[in-house]
Amino acid sequence: MLCTYHYRLIKASWGIAVDIAAEAEPLPPVLENIKKVDKDLWLGIDIDGLSHSEHEYLALGLRLVAEEIRKAKQISGPILVRVLDLRFNPSDYQPEGLSGAIAGWAGQAFGFAVSDIPVTFDKQNNRYIFQFKGA
Repeated sequence: MLCTYHYRLIKASWGIAVDIAAEAEPLPPVLENIKKVDKDLWLGIDIDGLSHSEHEYLALGLRLVAEEIRKAKQISGPILVRVLDLRFNPSDYQPEGLSGAIAGWAGQAFGFAVSDIPVTFDKQNNRYIFQFKGA
C-alpha cells in the first residue's frame, strides 16, 4: 500500500515541509538494507544521500507510533515500512521533521490518529525544538 503524506509545521516566519512516500509490506525473507525499529517493525530506506541522523529520525518516528501500527495492523506478521521518496526544501528543513512525517504517514497508511509531536520555536536560535515523548 503505497501512499504519500505531506507533513507541515509552521510556528514562525518559516516552517518545515516534508513530503514522504512509503509503503508497508510483509517482511521479506532476505533482510538487506533494512533496520529493526521495534518488535515486528522494520524500516527500509530506498533513498541515497541521507545522513545517519536522518535515518535515525525516520526510525524514531516509527517507534513513536509502533504500538498504534500493531493495533491497526493490516498485514499479518512482521511489517517492513519502505521509504521510497522524500521531498523537502533544504533551506527550510530540520531532520527532526522526518519523525513527524513518517509518523503521520503511518497514521494515514494504517488508519489511526497521530498525536502531534510537541514543538516550540526558539526564536533566538531560529530553530524548532521537538519534544519526543519516550525517545
